[in-house]
Amino acid sequence: MGVINSAHAKHGKAKVEELTRCSEEQRFVIELEFINSLANPQYLNWLSQNKYLEDASFVAYLEYLLYWKKPEYAKFVV
Repeated sequence: MGVINSAHAKHGKAKVEELTRCSEEQRFVIELEFINSLANPQYLNWLSQNKYLEDASFVAYLEYLLYWKKPEYAKFVV
């Protein structure tokens, strides 16, 4: 379970917004834009060259984003 999902389960919507400093709608848009950027091979290469893919926190964030594979979210990915 991701940090945000875990926080949401423990503290509710208001606490998640406090932790992320953005609303659920803003977080949705930010995450969607990031997911879409992962389709760019140049960006993936940049992430790799700059060792982001070796950073445990970054990898954990990518794992958290796997919920975008669910049909109710995947339909927004272009």
